[in-house]
Amino acid sequence: SMGAEEVVLNLDNGDFNVDGDFYWFDTKAGTDVIEADMDGGTMTIGDSLYILANGNGAMDFFIDMDGSSTINAGYFVAELTGQGGNEEILIDIDNSSVINVTNNMLCQINTGNDFELHLGQNTGSSTAQLNVTGDLTLDHNGAVGADDIQFIINDDAIVTIGGVFTMDTDGSAGGAGNFYTRLNNNAILSVGSNLVMDNTTGSGYLEIEMNNSSTLRLGGNVVRNSAPNNFGLISSSATTTTIEYNGTGAQVFADEDGAGTDGIEYELVIINNTFGTEPQLTMEAPVTLDNNITFTDGVLQTTSVNILSLADNATATIGSADSYVSGPLSKTGDDDFVFPLGKSGNWAPLGISNMINGPAATDVFSAEYFSGTHAQTFLDSNDYAGDNDDLFNTSIVEYWDLSRDNGNAEPQVSLYWGDNTASFITDTAELVVAHLTGATAWTNEGGAASGALAAGNVRSNSHISSFSVFTFGSTSSAVNPLPIELLSFDATAIGNIVELNWSTASEIDNAYFTIERSHDAYNFSEVITIPGAGDSQQILAYEAVDERPLSGTSYYRLKQTDVDGNFTYSSLRAVSFNASKQLAVFPNPNETGELFFNQTVDGM
Repeated sequence: SMGAEEVVLNLDNGDFNVDGDFYWFDTKAGTDVIEADMDGGTMTIGDSLYILANGNGAMDFFIDMDGSSTINAGYFVAELTGQGGNEEILIDIDNSSVINVTNNMLCQINTGNDFELHLGQNTGSSTAQLNVTGDLTLDHNGAVGADDIQFIINDDAIVTIGGVFTMDTDGSAGGAGNFYTRLNNNAILSVGSNLVMDNTTGSGYLEIEMNNSSTLRLGGNVVRNSAPNNFGLISSSATTTTIEYNGTGAQVFADEDGAGTDGIEYELVIINNTFGTEPQLTMEAPVTLDNNITFTDGVLQTTSVNILSLADNATATIGSADSYVSGPLSKTGDDDFVFPLGKSGNWAPLGISNMINGPAATDVFSAEYFSGTHAQTFLDSNDYAGDNDDLFNTSIVEYWDLSRDNGNAEPQVSLYWGDNTASFITDTAELVVAHLTGATAWTNEGGAASGALAAGNVRSNSHISSFSVFTFGSTSSAVNPLPIELLSFDATAIGNIVELNWSTASEIDNAYFTIERSHDAYNFSEVITIPGAGDSQQILAYEAVDERPLSGTSYYRLKQTDVDGNFTYSSLRAVSFNASKQLAVFPNPNETGELFFNQTVDGM
């Protein structure tokens, strides 16, 4: 008929089962209401549930779920295609009701007015759930500017999407109306794969609005169109909203900027990625956080271009061996701060504290940790040509680079170790902060150790006014041994060869030695590799021979490689080897009357 009609399915604590597809649609002209009123009942659709408003009148489709109602479906499709211009589909999941979709869910406007999907009533009492095993797509192709898609999650409601969550709008015919996903109270939206915000029209057409203490969990990446059409807004109206990166594969930390006025407003951020390969996250672009970042699981890789910056008063957890920043990290402000740094499986924070000389909110410091040997670290002060300032040795397995990018503040610097065996720290009594203050000059900044031997930190006694490389230093040879304690390394020209001899007092996880040679003390090549002893606490002697040395002056160095791949170099040894010509006559003895001559030059 052409009149007003109403069809209501009441389901109170009962069951409604369909083995195949269930279609719920209106194709007529007129003012109609089709409603499913559920209060504790269960609707189970074996295959697909279709809600189709494709008539030519004012049509309202309602699903009202109260109590502990449940809808189970394989696929869920809700579509507004009516021509009347006053159509609405409203799905209201309240109390502890649940919709379970084992495949994909599609909610689409082609024409018509409103599609609304609500969980809870914004009263704080609902634990409603929407669980979509596959993808959830909200597609706005509305032809009238007033057309709306509203996806609202309230109270303690949880929406779990196993696949991709897509918000797609074309903003046609005067622009789309309201198209947003809104999270209120303690609501959680968990997306197992990518969050796709597909909008090429302009700013303000597509938004995820986060309020109160709501949480957005991302198992994949935020995907927007390429600039200059990277529209899509994730906004936050409170400092207590959370975006959590919790993927099980590699993820990208999304750019905070977008096209026009769109972008991502980060407040609380959690890094919680369990992918097995470091880094678990990389930066899409530089990002500044104003509130807090928590490192739970996963390594965040930054670069000097795509750097993570923390604003004044922003905070960060110290991280752990499972979660830290690999690369540079910047901090603005006059607060005490510990940079949650690490690299290559080594967790090694750096702290700045107790600033003097006018610390200000505009001060900026940047820090990065390096696992390996700095060119100016030394094994033994007796072999070091630069200024060692009473340091017997410096660490040859790690160092930090700290810079002051703005301001005049002078902090004390703390260096952290998470595993004393990896840092070769055996006693904190003689442990200090070593600071490279010149090209070859080290400064002993003193040290006050805290924590335990297994994991702790040492803070400089001095306030630091110049910034560069810092590492652990030791004022005694009796403690804090190096991976190898090298007693000697010599290179000697004997006849037409160069003999190389070295000895160690102890070795820890020593895989092998490599003799390297250079003609200019800059470009080196390998001569020979000799196995190490692994672990040893006794004096061991080694020797090797370079049977084809270079003419003139050449330079030798000893490279020591641990079982984990870390390596260090000894000081250089110079050998002057004058070229000499040799004339060979053969065969000898000779019975044929023919002689052959061959002239060679050593090293060629």
